[in-house]
Amino acid sequence: MRRFAVPLALALVIGTPAASRAATEASEGCAVFPWVQTYRTWGPAAHYGARVTVVYEAEGCQESQGSLLVSGTATVHLGRSDQGQVLDVRPFTNVASWSGDDFVWWSCVDAAAYAWEIEDVYRFEASATAGAWILSVDPGPQGPLEFTHQAC
Repeated sequence: MRRFAVPLALALVIGTPAASRAATEASEGCAVFPWVQTYRTWGPAAHYGARVTVVYEAEGCQESQGSLLVSGTATVHLGRSDQGQVLDVRPFTNVASWSGDDFVWWSCVDAAAYAWEIEDVYRFEASATAGAWILSVDPGPQGPLEFTHQAC
């Protein structure tokens, strides 16, 4: 498992589907769909061996204080837009939970868990316990990626 510095992990999270919105403000978690994201070298791009654009359509979305559960379909297109050739259609899920009213990525939170997954293709996961964060991306740019951060 590769370990990378804080800047790369933060870049991944900022560019991750709904990562900052879904966990920061639960009221916006379901509102971000459909979500379209292009991956150049990691995640689905690493799996398919080419730059891909994924259209995430939520078929079910539940949010409440401190949690979010989304399920739907990920349509994978070849290239930089959702107009490219369709390579694959798979189920995806987005699950988040956190303690407290406010959630801030990489902060000294009591507990948080976040996962974004395209079935059998890609998984992005971040969790924190007492401010100790663990992030993993599979596949990363050159294989699985793991990052840790101590916020407290």
